[in-house]
Amino acid sequence: MQISTERLTLVACPPQMAEASGAGRRQLESIAGARIDAEWLEEDGRGLLSYYAYQLREDSTAVGWGMWLMILNTSRLVIGSAGFKGKPDRRGSVEIGYGISPEFRRKGYTCEAVRGLLDWVFHQPSVMCVTAECLPENHGSKRILEKVGMTNHGVQGMYLKWSLEKHAYIAAQARIR
Repeated sequence: MQISTERLTLVACPPQMAEASGAGRRQLESIAGARIDAEWLEEDGRGLLSYYAYQLREDSTAVGWGMWLMILNTSRLVIGSAGFKGKPDRRGSVEIGYGISPEFRRKGYTCEAVRGLLDWVFHQPSVMCVTAECLPENHGSKRILEKVGMTNHGVQGMYLKWSLEKHAYIAAQARIR
């Protein structure tokens, strides 16, 4: 499963890669079919891969509802990941999250990946709403969520809570086209 954007290819993380989260970088690159940014892998990637492996062991049909690799089209380099924290709940809501290597931040890649995933997920009949959360001091994340049209619901607990309803997303897309 993959999504193409202007500068990225988003690939639903292969289950074999998640299961091999503790393997060497070269082995993971072989499974991914792309080089992997070492800083992302060691800072976030291994932990996310391990958690995704757990998700898939609980539900092998969760591919697409977890981690997606962000691969630069020009260099075939995995620079981060974005994705969902599981399948839609009974109300049709899914939570999105993302992370990118520090070297590639503030270049629009994460926003591009989130837009690609929103387009994909809102074409899934079972999804009615996408939510997100970020720390109040995470200005980069706040800006991404604003740019993709999410509504800020304020701080709840330690996090700013955000949402985007399917009908609002479809209406915004119709205005753009």
